[in-house]
Amino acid sequence: SFDDDINISLETLDLANDDNREFEALSYAWGSKDNPLEISITDPSTNIKASLPVTRDLALALRYLRLPHLTRTLWIDVICIDQQNLEERGHQVKRTGDVYHTARQTIVLSLSESSTVSAQ
Repeated sequence: SFDDDINISLETLDLANDDNREFEALSYAWGSKDNPLEISITDPSTNIKASLPVTRDLALALRYLRLPHLTRTLWIDVICIDQQNLEERGHQVKRTGDVYHTARQTIVLSLSESSTVSAQ
């Protein structure tokens, strides 16, 4: 359901060599870093589990974007780029255009915790 815990897994893709691997890129407003929520992350190659604090806006976006019975592959900058490693962050930010170009689609969201979505 919408309020279930958020669980994600991480995998490394080589944009130059993974032509058959489809993913979507998420572009969103980061929102306030106050009162972050924890999401669960699993590395499928090692089965190591950890938690990652994310903004409430990102947690909300992930809840709206999850598919109930399907796996969805998303590239999300704040998760896929090590934000603490300035060298990596600088290098990866330069490649962001390639990521958006390679993505099957780019999802652009502007949400806040007070956002509502209505079905029509």
